[in-house]
Amino acid sequence: MNTFSSNIQKIISVMADPTSYVELKSKPSKTESFESTLTEIIEKYNTQQIEQKHITPIVNALKNILPSELKIDYSDLMDYFVMVQKFQSNPVCSCYVRNHDKLEEYEDDDVVKSSELFMGFHCKTCGHFDSEHKACKKYVHTDDYCCETCGITKSLHTCCMNYDGIVDNCNLCGFSWHEHQNKYDGMKIEDCGNFVPHPEYTSRCSNCIFNDTHHKYTKKFHSLNDKTKSQVADLWFHITADFISMTETERMQYYNQFYMLTQIITNSL
Repeated sequence: MNTFSSNIQKIISVMADPTSYVELKSKPSKTESFESTLTEIIEKYNTQQIEQKHITPIVNALKNILPSELKIDYSDLMDYFVMVQKFQSNPVCSCYVRNHDKLEEYEDDDVVKSSELFMGFHCKTCGHFDSEHKACKKYVHTDDYCCETCGITKSLHTCCMNYDGIVDNCNLCGFSWHEHQNKYDGMKIEDCGNFVPHPEYTSRCSNCIFNDTHHKYTKKFHSLNDKTKSQVADLWFHITADFISMTETERMQYYNQFYMLTQIITNSL
């Protein structure tokens, strides 16, 4: 079987597989994983006196999620937990302030004290993690992706369901037009099925949130999970390119296969 027919068969097999439509759980970022582990440890030992015997398993747990190239001195880890236990009873403040002053004093190859490294994840004002703070309703962009208004990372803000804008950031939540499309797509919300160019931005539909490209693909294609959808789109690109480059005789030979697949993936016929 040649590559063209093989790629078509791959798409047909993938789109016939029920697991291709099951959403895959996204892995948390390294920062989120680290903060989650650190929070679990703090909660576990918050109501008891941490002893030296607890430190070794804690260090091992942290090493599993921290970059191996990061040089850390864990000899003062006990000091960190003592500090944390002191401010855990503090109320969470209204604006998370990054606590990176000590970390900025280090050079790239320096050995970092664990207490100073881990305190960098805590709010400079109240001592709590940014995830313990309440995100504001409208994310205001900064270069480090921490909101200018509440100090919390963008990932902890919520993209709204009522995009207010043309193609720029939403006036209600601060997320972009593309991020709203991704949210709707992830929720399996369909486009209107009748693309009408927006008078102020022709790639956007006047009747729904989606762009012209989204309207070109079928509901079945959009029902695929993100990983599978990316694989199918890549295969479809190569199939289309191969078909265009064929001679007239070859196109006649493969037309039925190509036409069948086009009906499954796109709304162009």
